[in-house]
Amino acid sequence: MNKKALFIGLSVVLVLCIGILLLNIEYEGRNNDEYYSQLREESKTEDTRSTAETPVTDACEHLFGQWVTVRQATCGEDGESRRSCSKCSAFETELIPRSLNHTTVADSASPSTCAQSGRSAGSHCSVCGTVLQAQTELPLAPHTYDNDRDSACNACGFTRDVNCKHGTTVTLPAITPTCKANGLTAGAKCSLCQEILTVQAVIAPTGHTDGTWITDKDPTCTEAGSKHRICSVCSETVKTESIPKTGHVPGSWITDREASCGQAGSKHLVCLVCNGTMQTESISRLPCTPGEWQVVTVASCKSAGFKKQFCSVCNSLLDTASIPATGQHNYVNGKCTSCGDEIVGSSFLKYQLSSDRTYYICVGATGYTAVSEIIIPSYYNGLPVKEVGVRNGLDNVGKFRDTKKLVIMEGIERINSHAFYTDFKMEEAYLPSTLKYIGDDAFAYCDYLRYVEMPYGTWNRTKPLSGSSDGTVYISDPITAAEVLRNNSYKIYTR
Repeated sequence: MNKKALFIGLSVVLVLCIGILLLNIEYEGRNNDEYYSQLREESKTEDTRSTAETPVTDACEHLFGQWVTVRQATCGEDGESRRSCSKCSAFETELIPRSLNHTTVADSASPSTCAQSGRSAGSHCSVCGTVLQAQTELPLAPHTYDNDRDSACNACGFTRDVNCKHGTTVTLPAITPTCKANGLTAGAKCSLCQEILTVQAVIAPTGHTDGTWITDKDPTCTEAGSKHRICSVCSETVKTESIPKTGHVPGSWITDREASCGQAGSKHLVCLVCNGTMQTESISRLPCTPGEWQVVTVASCKSAGFKKQFCSVCNSLLDTASIPATGQHNYVNGKCTSCGDEIVGSSFLKYQLSSDRTYYICVGATGYTAVSEIIIPSYYNGLPVKEVGVRNGLDNVGKFRDTKKLVIMEGIERINSHAFYTDFKMEEAYLPSTLKYIGDDAFAYCDYLRYVEMPYGTWNRTKPLSGSSDGTVYISDPITAAEVLRNNSYKIYTR
């Protein structure tokens, strides 16, 4: 009776242990699936990218570099990647989902005895503790006897009914193996004496069967996506992978600031898909439009001036330049209003007031003057000088016989008859643009006269005695002018 009660008690304990083991396997599988389901839900509802520490603001048109892994993902912890802006200190981070590549540690099997159930071999991850292959409780081993008539088990002392014919048997149900848990073959025992008639054998786990891939997060132009593969039998996640980001699709360039001659413009290239900025470029500034020169300092007779040129659009300074001195005095009453120079002729000249006492006439020199250059001014003693030589031309003869160069300044209008008659050493003469009258024989017998600057063009020619016209002469250059004046005997030239 004691042996029978003990056997029944052990059978109940065995059944309870198998039930608890199966519940534990189911719980662990559900736990694993719940973790990955939660991870998938988080990836769908939360943006795993965040800007770290330094906020991304509109003040910088960020140019992010490549993603760099700063913490590797493991089976027990998510990883992290980061990329930084090359223009400022801002950076972005991105979650790397934890891996299913566990570090496997074998869990040793413990054999069953006739008194105590053993456990099958299994495995778990040493990093995250996940059970990879569950250990299942093994059926009790059969009792061992010395012979068929021995009623006491050599191992546990169980007493059997050696006279039992095992007429009634109870089937020990088979347990189907799962992807991760062992199964058992069917067995049998006597319902009367509880002796195991057919020992249940362990069936190894079937292992996962790859099913379909399920996308958890679609990739975008800038972010990788993720997917997982489930077991087609138990629906547990067996593999996770990232989906490469698609990359931008170049769209159109958008002008942010138009270029002008004052500054360069800017533009950016947007993605056709996400409208994000792919590239920024500057637009070359336009050339300036030169405006009118602006005189800063007016040039005078002796001093150079200064001028500037600005852009007519943006008013930028384009150029500066000096204005050459004019060399032209502005004489008022014989004195230059700019530099103060006074008109001073040769010191030996002789002057005579006009009949109306409004101007002077240079009437020659004080006696015979042996000088090589004569300068006849256009002002004397506060009044203009308008004529050279007296109207009675013969009184002018031989006054400048040794003169080689003659300069008559601007403002003088008449050279009277015989003014330089027989001044045969004269070689060059510079006559003013104001000159209107050249009397007859004014330069007669100036045989060496070869160069004369004077008002060029057409001059009227008349006869001195009759005043009748003698045609015109066209003077075009200094050589022609010298030839005409050397041969102006009995000819008056006017214009």
